Amino acid sequence: MNRSRFFTAVVLLCLCVPALAADYSSTGKGLPAYYPADFSKKAMIQSVDKRSGVSLMVEGVRLKVDAFAKVALLTSEKGNLYDLHQGMFIGYDVAVDQQGQRTIKYIWELPQSMVPPLP
Repeated sequence: MNRSRFFTAVVLLCLCVPALAADYSSTGKGLPAYYPADFSKKAMIQSVDKRSGVSLMVEGVRLKVDAFAKVALLTSEKGNLYDLHQGMFIGYDVAVDQQGQRTIKYIWELPQSMVPPLP
């Protein structure tokens, strides 16, 4: 009898572990666990300019991206600025420096369903 209970427990454990590993953030939005619960801004990248540093056009506004900005992708916690492209949906945080210039410090790739359409 103990043997069958042990076997049942092992089977259940084997079935639950992959489900726990795939369980994304506690927000229930299907995002990786390394994503925050919410984002201060969400938008689609309208254009990327990599000529002098990196800047993004989002919601009709050009924003500079900090050279040390953290980029997280749906498939990888460690992305980089060269992963960013036109049409990509992102969540992002902006910091304002002493001169009042807004700079993107954190970027997270988002699924299209999480970003509201442009007005």
